[in-house]
Amino acid sequence: MYTVYYGEKRIIFDFSEDKYNNFIHFSRTDTLSYRAEVLDLLDGHDHLACVCEDVERVFASFCDLFKRVTAAGGIVVDSRGRTLMIFRNGRWDLPKGKREPGESLEECAVREVHEECGISGHTCGRPVGTTWHLYVMNGEMILKDTYWFSMAYNGPTDLTPQTEEGISRAEWCTEKEKRRNLEGSYHTIRDLF
Repeated sequence: MYTVYYGEKRIIFDFSEDKYNNFIHFSRTDTLSYRAEVLDLLDGHDHLACVCEDVERVFASFCDLFKRVTAAGGIVVDSRGRTLMIFRNGRWDLPKGKREPGESLEECAVREVHEECGISGHTCGRPVGTTWHLYVMNGEMILKDTYWFSMAYNGPTDLTPQTEEGISRAEWCTEKEKRRNLEGSYHTIRDLF
C-alpha cells in the first residue's frame, strides 16, 4: 500500500476497497495516463483509493505523471530518549531535505539533520519508512518522496535552527512533547510514528 498526501487529502494505492468509501478500480493492465484522472476524482473528498491487483505498477504509472524530488531525513533520538523536532513554517516537522546529485540517501539524511539543526556526530541507522506528498512550486506539481532513517545522537544538546529554511525552532522533545507536537504536524510525519 502507498499513501500520497496532497494537502490534507490522501491518494491511496491498495489491493482492497474494503476500507474506503471513495475508490476506483484498475484492471491488471490499466495505468494512469493523466493526473486529472486522479485529482478530479479526489475533488470533494478527503481521500481516493486506487484499487488494483498490481499496486506497484499502478503506483509507478502515477509517479510518472509528476516531476519527482527525492529527499531524506532522520528521526533522531538522543541519549536521554528525546526526539529531535523542528518547527518550520508554522508546523512541527522532522529534519529532512532534498538529495544532492551523487549523494546516497543516508548521506543526505545525515547532512540535512546537520544543516537544519546544527548537530554533528549523529549516526544513521535503519530505514524507518518512505513518505510521499504532492505540492505545487512555481506553477509545477511536484511529487516528493522522502526516505526516513532512525538516528542516534550522543553529543552536545545545543541546537541551531536553520532559519533561512523557515525553521524557527529545533527542540529535543520528550515522548509527551512529541505526541503533542504531532497533533500540529503533517500527516506524513504522523504516519512515521
